[in-house]
Amino acid sequence: MTSRRLPRYLVVASMVMAVASTTGCSTADVDSSPSPPPARETTPRPDLPTASATPEAEPTVYTRGTAERFVPESAREVQDDGTAGSGCTPGLEPPLPDGLWRGFVVDGDKQSLEFDLICSWHYTSTQFKDRDDSHDDEEAPALYLTANDNPQTRDLPLDPDVQVWPTPLPAEPLRIEEFYVQRLQGGWDEVWVFVNDGVVTEIAQVYYP
Repeated sequence: MTSRRLPRYLVVASMVMAVASTTGCSTADVDSSPSPPPARETTPRPDLPTASATPEAEPTVYTRGTAERFVPESAREVQDDGTAGSGCTPGLEPPLPDGLWRGFVVDGDKQSLEFDLICSWHYTSTQFKDRDDSHDDEEAPALYLTANDNPQTRDLPLDPDVQVWPTPLPAEPLRIEEFYVQRLQGGWDEVWVFVNDGVVTEIAQVYYP
């Protein structure tokens, strides 16, 4: 009997199946997907300190105080430019910023007053030395010298409870109506006005020791 030769592709297929049966593997067991990269070790980020909010500075309240002083206690006796109180260059707007200002009351009513701001120079300032040639060299100069070089006046609103203090300091302040009467009678000259939150809260007669 004549033997028949198997086709070449059948022989190859038979060999593959034989190898698979001996190794226990199948084409389904082969995973061709790439393996994930190894995990990286990371150092935990420390918590950053939170920035603390800077507290706002309390605004200065300008008030007469209880001592008899040429410059009331709530303002500096000498500014960097040599002036007393809050100075004499407040600008044009608003009428007067919060502060302690020296000048003359020109007119007024219960709601507002017309104010003429003047400069008060401390004796250590250049302006004082340039302007003051009236005293004898052997005499101690006055502590302050005033000048009114600007004719501008300002309309300043009054606090409904504005207090007016003559000198010597009384136990109780005057009412604004009493102040206007005394001013018309010549009882007042220069004053300090105390401006807080845009309104005049106090008026004090300038103290001369």
